[in-house]
Amino acid sequence: MTRRLAIAASIAVLASASPMAAAEDAYAAWERGDPAASLAALSERAHATDRWDAWLDAGLAAAAAGERGQAAAALLAAHRRAPERAEPRQALAAIGATLPPGWLDRLGPIAWPGLGWSGAALATLAGLALAFGAARRRGRWIAIGVLAALAAAPGQIASWRDRRVPLAAIVADTHLYDSAGAAGAALGAGTLVERDAHQPWAGRRLVRTPDGAKGYVAAADLAE
Repeated sequence: MTRRLAIAASIAVLASASPMAAAEDAYAAWERGDPAASLAALSERAHATDRWDAWLDAGLAAAAAGERGQAAAALLAAHRRAPERAEPRQALAAIGATLPPGWLDRLGPIAWPGLGWSGAALATLAGLALAFGAARRRGRWIAIGVLAALAAAPGQIASWRDRRVPLAAIVADTHLYDSAGAAGAALGAGTLVERDAHQPWAGRRLVRTPDGAKGYVAAADLAE
């Protein structure tokens, strides 16, 4: 009996220390009107689960706490994990960090069949139909597989591309620097910029701002 109690106590301690349990406490603090107290636990939960909705909650809490840079970084992470969801995009727009149009925006309804559960179902159907048709030499099944693949392809490809747009969030007020190190335009925390493909140079990243200007930003001021 004593051993069972010790095991139960150990499990309780581990559960109370888990990111999920900490997140529940964080929601309670947020509901009491103290979103700043929830930031650490919600951020830990987002890193632990890597779910888009966990990143969304972390971003919303940061926005409510006035941490615009942290909010933009978390909301951008949410968008990157689920570019088809409107919530991260709307939350970013609410803090003044509007995302540039992506492939899903350009394709519109054409992309819808290939997203979410319908996209997974179409991809599964395409694979099974093509495999069955090829194995049994059934042209009808091959045609079904091709049609399912064609229906899913626009959304699947657009989602894949939108996840890989090289955007980053400015997490602290900074400036855009030129190659000589001279400070240029100010960049406020929460601004979204596009990263250049070049490797960091002298601790800085080459970026393009929403107005098209290019320059360097300290890597420590960026959340990629």
